[in-house]
Amino acid sequence: MLATAGVLARVGALARVGALANGGLRTAIGPLATAGPLAAGVATAAGAEVVVTGRLVAVPAEQSRPPPLALSDLDGVSQTLEAHQGGVVVINFWATWCTPCVLEMPSLQQMRQRIGADRVSVLAVNYGEALPRIRDFVARMDLDFPVLVDAFHFARRDWRVTALPTSWVVDRSGRLRFRVAGEVDWLDPGVFARLDALARGRPGRPGSGSAG
Repeated sequence: MLATAGVLARVGALARVGALANGGLRTAIGPLATAGPLAAGVATAAGAEVVVTGRLVAVPAEQSRPPPLALSDLDGVSQTLEAHQGGVVVINFWATWCTPCVLEMPSLQQMRQRIGADRVSVLAVNYGEALPRIRDFVARMDLDFPVLVDAFHFARRDWRVTALPTSWVVDRSGRLRFRVAGEVDWLDPGVFARLDALARGRPGRPGSGSAG
């Protein structure tokens, strides 16, 4: 299970499943869920071709240079990818209205806590929603990692995000290692082991294999 009964109760109060249009993305629940064992759904750009796996997919070595990331958090403080490097960084693109995004949040937070916040950073990039809505969500979910606001969708463009949730994993040397489109259980043994190995400095070659 991706969430406890208590978390699911909070999720039910925060998100609604349906064809909710929002900023060019829509929730897509049902057929896409069969694309991967953990993908309960994904919000996709209309007409976009998205492979929804719910798995960590290795990034080829020749594509492992990350684009820039510099956004303000909920306190108006600028956060950059570079400032969090030295450990593993998970960049998670999400929205409060995206049910799969909400469902994976608890395991994302627990993964970070178990591996260690000093070894894994999470940067949750919100899809440009209103600050009061985001703050209310963060308080209700009791999130303890930085939440950034992509107000003009520049980060979504730079990071080639066509589905929510989408996550990227950056290793300790600052290279892109994995991408995942769709909901993922960050406590799944295969996923957790791969991230823990990266955090301990025992990764395989960029572009080798997948997990989950």
